[in-house]
Amino acid sequence: NKLKLKIVFLRFSNIYGPSVNKQLTLRSSYNKIIYNALSGKVNLFENKKSKRDIIYIEDVINAIFDTIKFFNSLKSDYYYICYSKSISIEQFTKLITKQLSKEISKIKIKNIKKKLSLFDHRNFYGDYLIFQKKTKWKPLNDHAIGIRKTINFLKNK
Repeated sequence: NKLKLKIVFLRFSNIYGPSVNKQLTLRSSYNKIIYNALSGKVNLFENKKSKRDIIYIEDVINAIFDTIKFFNSLKSDYYYICYSKSISIEQFTKLITKQLSKEISKIKIKNIKKKLSLFDHRNFYGDYLIFQKKTKWKPLNDHAIGIRKTINFLKNK
């Protein structure tokens, strides 16, 4: 007999936000940008114009819970868990510096010339609408909120 298993795949976009400790939190390049901005300097590379769909960790966790809750309404397939709006690394950095402008007088942004792979220059845009139709899930944290929560976490660690 063949087992008929239902398998649901969640494809996460780039995730940022607090983890269980500072070391794990800093594994995300987006969290590293926030952390470096807190120390007054950020390095940007040649791929700073590349756009990625990034999502705050709390929204990812909610999507996982909703996957369990609505598992019977989902079909065996993959679903994007993302913000559904791409942002460049440079734009993300500007959001961070804007939020920190009252706390840190000047954040030095240094452009680093370093040969990067084609993979590092890719753009990614995801669309969560299929998942939303089945679960009513959507991200609740826009980038400004997610950045603020991550700043607060990193400042207290």
